[in-house]
Amino acid sequence: MAEKIRYNKIVELLEHGKPVFCTGTVPNGSLDDLTYIADTDYDAVIIEMEHEGFSFTTLRTSLQVLLNRKRIAEKGNLQPDVVPMVRIPPNAGERNQWVIKQALDSGVYGLVLPHLSTVEDAKAAVTAARYPQVPGVQDFAPAGERGWGNRIASRYWGLTREEYYDAADLWPLDPSGNMLLMGIVEDVEGVQNIRDILSQARGSALSGRVPETCRCRWDCTGRPAIQPCKRTCCASWRPAKNSASPVRR
Repeated sequence: MAEKIRYNKIVELLEHGKPVFCTGTVPNGSLDDLTYIADTDYDAVIIEMEHEGFSFTTLRTSLQVLLNRKRIAEKGNLQPDVVPMVRIPPNAGERNQWVIKQALDSGVYGLVLPHLSTVEDAKAAVTAARYPQVPGVQDFAPAGERGWGNRIASRYWGLTREEYYDAADLWPLDPSGNMLLMGIVEDVEGVQNIRDILSQARGSALSGRVPETCRCRWDCTGRPAIQPCKRTCCASWRPAKNSASPVRR
């Protein structure tokens, strides 16, 4: 029996232990750049709405130019060659459910959440990104609070509304899910909570940006570095050698 094709190429690659090659952030509405990316061998693109381009109408246009009819026909299935994700504006702690809901309803295959720092914020994001679950299923919790209004998203994925409901759950929380939720840990609090976030929040992934205050203050190699084998990299704050201030570059 042929293996079932994933709607999300990123999930398929990760399940098979393969690397995922993704662009950096591309401003929402940069249609020429997105058209070029759609014809490349990237696995994914992150559309930028955190610092510029916050418009769901423009996001829908951006998603359209990522469609390459020739590649779709040659591939013969609904899995996009370049998976679109979007980085949303609100920090995770702001808990703006409506932004998560409307971004997903545009048809993206995942979200990138800035400044994820606590387990509670991570759980709130997971809840906002999931549809209400059928009582009694193994992956019921958290039940989900995403509103039922997926006409645009289901059409973009090439599915019926019912098919989209089943397909658009969070992976790996739902092993059959195709939606990704990736938080960015950007501050000391997030670093201190990172293990609890990973073990309790049950999202898809974490991306790390080393905060300035989490950099090693020993100038051992000529550049900042994370101290290995520590619960947090902040556990070994010390002044740089021959300096009264932290090493920064």
